[in-house]
Amino acid sequence: MDNRSENPDRIVMIDDGRGGQVKIPTVLISLEDGQHILDSIRSDSVIVSVLFSVEKRQKADLQIWVDITEHQNFIFLRKLNSFYNKIKKHSTFKTTQ
Repeated sequence: MDNRSENPDRIVMIDDGRGGQVKIPTVLISLEDGQHILDSIRSDSVIVSVLFSVEKRQKADLQIWVDITEHQNFIFLRKLNSFYNKIKKHSTFKTTQ
């Protein structure tokens, strides 16, 4: 649950170094939605379901974020090259500067 009242659609969840310990699906919800859930839990039982609707497109937009100070990321990028030829016609790689 976000700790501020803001639009969570523009927030990118990042790994704080403990992401490998997360074993359940994780989603970020707004402070307001989270407060509704908490209020309901206090007075009744709650069942939550999540629907992920994905817009179908001809190509998938891909971004790869790496920490260039980590040697294992260079190994990952080298290995990615063999897969790139298989997926490049189905995807668009986006870069940031």
